[in-house]
Amino acid sequence: MKRHGFEGVRVADRRGMTLVELLVAMVVAGALMVAIYQVMITSQRVFTVQREQVAGHQTVRAGLDLLFSELREVSAPEGDLLAIGAQEIGFRAMRSFGLVCAINPSQSRLSIWVRGDDFEAGQGIAVFIDDDPEISSDDEWALASIQNASEDAGACPLAGTIQTITASGLASGDYGGMRTGAPIRAFEDFTYGVMQMGGEWYLGRRRGTESWVPLVGPVDGSGGVSFEYFDGAGSATTTPSDVRRIRVTIRTRSDARDAQGNPIADALSADVFVRN
Repeated sequence: MKRHGFEGVRVADRRGMTLVELLVAMVVAGALMVAIYQVMITSQRVFTVQREQVAGHQTVRAGLDLLFSELREVSAPEGDLLAIGAQEIGFRAMRSFGLVCAINPSQSRLSIWVRGDDFEAGQGIAVFIDDDPEISSDDEWALASIQNASEDAGACPLAGTIQTITASGLASGDYGGMRTGAPIRAFEDFTYGVMQMGGEWYLGRRRGTESWVPLVGPVDGSGGVSFEYFDGAGSATTTPSDVRRIRVTIRTRSDARDAQGNPIADALSADVFVRN
């Protein structure tokens, strides 16, 4: 009787992997795993470096954009610079602008044709006092504060937003020298500089005597933000009223390191010419 199927094949005759082949396969697999791991580590390091570089670029540019927009409105001759230092700068930041269209000295009220953001209670104001229109030597900016402000469309026959404010701090002579059409600015006192929070340093801002608020960072320690001041001749100055140009520098430094083992850092400087 003839059998069908596999004939003459025994389990003992089937070939498997020898110990040498198994060792070779393990060595090759191990080498491949090491190579893949090294590629992953390298990719992770490159990603970390690029991420920290991008973060550094964004930090210095955001900080400079913010300071540039604030400082270019400052007028040193008019007293807007309140304090200047290597790591801090205090100034009056302009928030609103308008033209005086009606004057009521008996009630300390001014009506304003607003040409920007609304005037608000609590803001400081600087209003132009012309005195004698024929000469410029007696011109000045009188400082005061706003007690209250409200819209008052009927105060002046002009299109647009009209506000009437009650001013505190203007002398009778200021009202006497004020003219219809005089420019008026509203401002707030700010200090910008480096501040520390949670062990990190930041570019921060403080309104008046309020607490510091972090804006941009982290920066490179207490020297991560610096200011330099120059007069009209380009010489360094420490006198606020003489400042015509401010150089702002922001530096960042990360805990991550590049391929040479150096900390990833960035720095950028910009010159801001203040308003005369």
